[in-house]
Amino acid sequence: MNAKTVKDIDNLINLAGHTEIVKHTPGQIHLKVKLTGISLALNLDLLGLKASIRGILGANASGRDVVINYDEKVLPKELWELLIKSHGNPKIQQLVRNELLSRLAKAA
Repeated sequence: MNAKTVKDIDNLINLAGHTEIVKHTPGQIHLKVKLTGISLALNLDLLGLKASIRGILGANASGRDVVINYDEKVLPKELWELLIKSHGNPKIQQLVRNELLSRLAKAA
């Protein structure tokens, strides 16, 4: 696993705690960035996410909305929901980080 992938996972985990799920169907999650996460969202490299995290098929942002399309076989819906709920809980954040790293290693 390269350092950019790990950094992108950490950035995604950090941002996730500052979002709310607007709509979530298998393969696509639509997030609303809270005001507390604006600076994190501005610094998130959405194109880089697709390149460095296998399973992310595409991502775009408009205003405070972020939409991520993903391969649910690599990144299941439940993992995304746990990611959003991990804010402020280092144990859950570490669990999500380890699960993402494990799944990405298997997908390689």
